[in-house]
Amino acid sequence: MGSAYQSYPKLENFSEALPTLRFILLIYFLVGIDKQRDRIIALSII
Repeated sequence: MGSAYQSYPKLENFSEALPTLRFILLIYFLVGIDKQRDRIIALSII
């Protein structure tokens, strides 16, 4: 994690990386919702 931070020392580079971070967070959030929905479905079946 530290090496990735050192590769973006400038603020401009960080703003360029923001869309990628937002995309990763979006996927992570959607996957989390899917897992929670599966858990709810499993609980309702039991």
